[in-house]
Amino acid sequence: VTQLDYEFGRLVSTIDDMGDGDDTFIMFTSDNGPETLNRYPGAWRSHGSPGPLRGMKLTMWEGGYRVPGIVRWPKKVEAGQVSHEPICGVDVLPTLCELAGAEVPTDRPIDGASIYPALEARPLDRSVPLHWHYFNAMDWPKASLRDGDWKIVGMPASQYEQRVGGGFEPEKSNLIKQLTLDSFELYNLRHDLSESTDLSEQEPKRLKTMAAKLTRLHEEVKAESPSWA
Repeated sequence: VTQLDYEFGRLVSTIDDMGDGDDTFIMFTSDNGPETLNRYPGAWRSHGSPGPLRGMKLTMWEGGYRVPGIVRWPKKVEAGQVSHEPICGVDVLPTLCELAGAEVPTDRPIDGASIYPALEARPLDRSVPLHWHYFNAMDWPKASLRDGDWKIVGMPASQYEQRVGGGFEPEKSNLIKQLTLDSFELYNLRHDLSESTDLSEQEPKRLKTMAAKLTRLHEEVKAESPSWA
């Protein structure tokens, strides 16, 4: 962490020294939550905690992918602001396209949205809800979707298991395409950040609507993904 901090500081200082600092968009974030301890022989060296969040790296819970993000753009973004607008890595492409005045590709599904409005404290225009899919997640949920304060996770009928560090097993790889979401749990992240209370029974209509959205996106992701068989 110290080395990363030092080298990133050098990069930012160089941009400033070149006179481009005020009008350079810089975004710093992480790829996932803290390492899941004891996942493999060297994991005992892992450090970090998800704090109040449920799950860690390789899970569909908030502890798996809720990470901090920092934006630096002195010409457009006032320093010291805090935004609670959820964004994702899929938002990077649409954002850079807007900032560069380029068209977002239309020959393929684009799940993200430009975060430029959030930089001006305006709501995002997100046509596709944030969603995540990981067939080899360590916990039971293999997909999740967030819509406002609400989040749904989807579980398959059977757990897919794969050798850690051994790549894809040919005899099992076709199961990726066959995986379906058969049960769901619903959480309100504003009131239950730790995802401890499933509200499926209390919110049946919302559950049905969000389950349909997640299922549709899950099938879309499977259709677009390569065949590993």
